[in-house]
Parts: sequence; structure tokens; C-alpha cells
Amino acid sequence: MNIKECFEKRLLRKIQPDIDKAKRSIEIAENKLETARKAFEKDMFEVCIIYSYTSMFHSARALLYKDGV
Repeated sequence: MNIKECFEKRLLRKIQPDIDKAKRSIEIAENKLETARKAFEKDMFEVCIIYSYTSMFHSARALLYKDGV
């Protein structure tokens, strides 16, 4: 499925870009990444993976908010 199909099926939709939400998502991503680092240092690898993924999710979300998607 390409991006055009995602818009047609309303899986994605255009919204007003929101820089405040984008900044908040970046803050969350940074916090989750720091938690992942601490978990890694304590050999808590499963927790590290979960927090790393969550950090990436919020980073991507910030881009979508910035672009109005």
C-alpha cells in the first residue's frame, strides 16, 4: 500500500500542522530513549527494546504532527 492509498482509505488524513504536539512528542521520545539507555546499562534488554521502539514511534509521530498528517 502506498501513501496515496492510505489517504484514500483514510488511514492517514491531512490535519493542521501542530508544532506544539511535535515538540511534545520529541520530549517523550527523548525521555523514552533515556529510559532505554538506563535499562540497557542494567542488562534489562527486553525493557530496553520496548522503550527504544516507543522512542522511535514518538519520533515518527512528531514528524507527522509537523507535516500535518
